[in-house]
Amino acid sequence: MRVKKLLAPYPHVILLLPSPDPEESLEILNARQPWLRDMTPNINEHFIRHHSNRDLAKHIVYSKGKTAEQTCEEVYDLVTAVRS
Repeated sequence: MRVKKLLAPYPHVILLLPSPDPEESLEILNARQPWLRDMTPNINEHFIRHHSNRDLAKHIVYSKGKTAEQTCEEVYDLVTAVRS
């Protein structure tokens, strides 16, 4: 609750995830960093499943099927739209 209050005035709190599906996101992130798969706890799984990340985000951007440039452009568009 304290973090949410601290972030409240900031319109650009953006959560980046590969997919809206938590299982698919976990698969994608574990494939990118296979050494994390066997780590206990799996930090990717923790951040994907913990509600706080979604609770704090003002926007969510999904990157699956997009280039880094396309994802960056989507974030940029969100940031500049909020300013307008």
